[in-house]
Amino acid sequence: MNYFSLSTIKSERNDIFYSFLSTLNKSIHVDEIEEILNSFIFSLLKVSAIKFSFNYKGKYWTSHQVRDIDASSLSFEDKRAEHKIFVGGKYIYCRNKADMLRFNIPFFGIDNLESPFKAILALPLSGFKDVQMVITVGYIHEYPELDEDFNFLKLIADTLCNKLHQLFLVESLENQHQQMSMQNAQIKVLKEELESRIEQRTEDLNNINKELKTLFYHTSHDFRAPLTNIHGVVNLLKETQDGNQMLDLLGYIELSVKGLYKMLYKLNALSSLEIHENEEIDLPNFITSLREQLEEATKVKKVNLQLIDSIQKPVIFSKFLLSIMMENLIENSIKYSHQEVNIKAKLSLSSQHLTIIVEDDGEGISDQIKDHIFTMYYRGNVKSEGNGLGLYLIKKIIEYKKGSIGFENLNPGTQFKITIPYHS
Repeated sequence: MNYFSLSTIKSERNDIFYSFLSTLNKSIHVDEIEEILNSFIFSLLKVSAIKFSFNYKGKYWTSHQVRDIDASSLSFEDKRAEHKIFVGGKYIYCRNKADMLRFNIPFFGIDNLESPFKAILALPLSGFKDVQMVITVGYIHEYPELDEDFNFLKLIADTLCNKLHQLFLVESLENQHQQMSMQNAQIKVLKEELESRIEQRTEDLNNINKELKTLFYHTSHDFRAPLTNIHGVVNLLKETQDGNQMLDLLGYIELSVKGLYKMLYKLNALSSLEIHENEEIDLPNFITSLREQLEEATKVKKVNLQLIDSIQKPVIFSKFLLSIMMENLIENSIKYSHQEVNIKAKLSLSSQHLTIIVEDDGEGISDQIKDHIFTMYYRGNVKSEGNGLGLYLIKKIIEYKKGSIGFENLNPGTQFKITIPYHS
């Protein structure tokens, strides 16, 4: 069916929101966000004041816009209200002064008795690990009509949170690149007395820089494709009134967004290996949680999954990194398999090593690709729907933990074995 032949329902507000999204997607630096919000926010929301508070790994960003009131009594740097709302985890809607006094939260940094606002709405968000965002809006009228404002506020909040996370993540990677360049310059100063060590270090840095350039290039490409698809589907949504078609298109958008989430999750792990400290892991609970995380992947094919804990006691390790390794290995087994696959994942522990073995009866690894499977953004074959970061991320984790990984074909299938030094 040709969607473009269907009649179109347009509103001025929708057009403004589309322009806002388009402008936001083109931004490449955090400093641009403030100007974009100033240009669009009051055309989208019928509010008197709005404050955006974003926290990524301790890096705090805030923005505010005010109209129709005197802002001199307001404190936009006060973080108490946002912290209390985020800890609560639920949005707060104060419809009048009585509600504001009952919640007893210092919105906009002032006592509610002195507040110029008669209604307040605060919305907390947490789209990713280490990300916190709260959007607070104030109204000068009691009992404002919030239905339409709330929908747009939620859309703005989700979009802005994702964009800020992307920009902060890229900024973090760029800072790492700059730090490596500084290290390279320092090494050159010591060249005469440390010639042999410098050569080795320079080679390592060149490899890292090459990986970073590859990461920047492919990440930009892999972000652009789903965003372009979403853009196209949004245009189709604007031109259809058929409910079933809308659901299909929204489902396509959801799949694209999930793909972006997965990529951001892996990029976030790559940029923060050192911050994930060891902890005591209750393996039965961990295996239950892992099975839940894999639930969506196991819906695609008929998967017989065995998760075996032969340790029978708590393990001291990073739960986050252990989950990434096992989840990616099992997802790979599902991707490169037939419509039915048997997968066995086993954890074992000796006095010196933690061992993870994942084996399947899938397609196996051909000789043509076996030397490349741990390469960044390498995809094993044309059927692969992954982003090519899974095994590369596992290799980086194992290198960081000073362990080893190997694999062998079982005919049929493949076995991966990870061995990591263990200190209880």
